[in-house]
Amino acid sequence: MALTRQQQAFADLILEGRNQTDAYKQAGYKCANDNVAAVSASELVRNPKVATYIEQKRQMAAQMAQIDLQWLIRESVELYQLAKQDRAHGAANAALKTIGVYTGLWDEKSTRQNINRTVDEYTDAELASYLSGTSGGRIAEEAQSPAKPH
Repeated sequence: MALTRQQQAFADLILEGRNQTDAYKQAGYKCANDNVAAVSASELVRNPKVATYIEQKRQMAAQMAQIDLQWLIRESVELYQLAKQDRAHGAANAALKTIGVYTGLWDEKSTRQNINRTVDEYTDAELASYLSGTSGGRIAEEAQSPAKPH
């Protein structure tokens, strides 16, 4: 179940941070062009032996660096606090998202629907609820019907 020399070279180049296409070519694989190399590299990185090798090496590196989930969360919280202090809202938001992903509180798959309605299609009560903040930022998301009569 050992990797071939080329597979290991490819995997080691991926671990060094090379992109898949470059790693594929630098590992000595021959291909007609970059498109073929990209497809072949994508298949190779999903090869169970190669994927297992890469994952094991990454886990070993994390253990050696004493990086674990708690450390990642602490560092992300610190980055959030620094970004917030600097009023770097984009960086603060990115740190919050990272914290949410690490803690399992952030779901990457949004189930929210976008309902395209003009402002005239909302009732006064819906608009008042939205503007007062009591709608949670949503105006009749569940509504599937077109414009409501006024």
